[in-house]
Amino acid sequence: AQLSKQRAQQRCQAAMAAHIDAAAALVQQFTSAGCIIADPQAAAAKLGALIQGGPSNLTVIADFDRTLTGAKSASAHQVVAGVLSEPFRDVERRLFAHYYPIEQNLNMPLSEKIPLMEEWYRANHLTMVQEYVSRDMIADGVRKARDSGAFFARDGAADLLALLRQREVATQILSAGLKDVVEEALIELFNLPKWESPTDVNTGEPTSRDPIRVISNGMKFHPKAGWLEGFTEPLIHMYNKSQSVVDEGKGVLVNALVIGDGLGDANMSEGGASLDCALKIGYLNDPSDDGKAKYAAAFDIVVDGTQGLAPVRAIVDRVISR
Repeated sequence: AQLSKQRAQQRCQAAMAAHIDAAAALVQQFTSAGCIIADPQAAAAKLGALIQGGPSNLTVIADFDRTLTGAKSASAHQVVAGVLSEPFRDVERRLFAHYYPIEQNLNMPLSEKIPLMEEWYRANHLTMVQEYVSRDMIADGVRKARDSGAFFARDGAADLLALLRQREVATQILSAGLKDVVEEALIELFNLPKWESPTDVNTGEPTSRDPIRVISNGMKFHPKAGWLEGFTEPLIHMYNKSQSVVDEGKGVLVNALVIGDGLGDANMSEGGASLDCALKIGYLNDPSDDGKAKYAAAFDIVVDGTQGLAPVRAIVDRVISR
């Protein structure tokens, strides 16, 4: 029995060593491709842990605007603005001109920035409620922005999402945008069919759940009139996007692959239970020397914002092929 235990331990150690070697090779590949990796050894160790854990222990947590969509793509809020009145668009533009530089200010303390971000979102949402917005208008807005070329997926995103669903890898799209727009975009922009689950013959309840979940600001429509009347709470903005807004912080993560384009996105795996390891990939859409330094400190791997999701796909492929 002792010999069998020793052999099992040896096999486990050999497998882990192979995973670390594979992870180190991927990290070297990313570095050669121009990614910024401040601590290659730490990144390889985290990646090795993800590979060791396999797909059943992996949760992919991805931002939506300008992460799954392109660096210059319209945001979810801008997609809706495109089908609303000119007075609304004028207010939206003025709010953006005032608050976006604050969002992008890398030197402002979060304690000062967060109240202003909440102020921005609530002002935008309050103005939107004053418009006669229907569900059909949301779908029309997504298609209109897609067809004009203003709303587009980052290269490789559609294939990645299809793979994650096919292999049933738990995936959170954690967005400070609009849930209804993101869900429509998954169909219209990413060619991901609406999830259809078989139902239990006795209860009529679905027997499975889409592994891809959207956690974002939901639009609430009047049950009879059909017009937008409010938004779900809590308000999700770019600096409170964490597991605290997912299942009230009661969800369990084992290993997480975090993908985002804002410094706040680096916290998306925080606040949950039982997190063992999180590998964080940041897309630097607005490069500067200061930005590179701050992103390298917040993310394990920093990718040029003009690039596609090839590094993410390479990691997922390696994890699911374990």
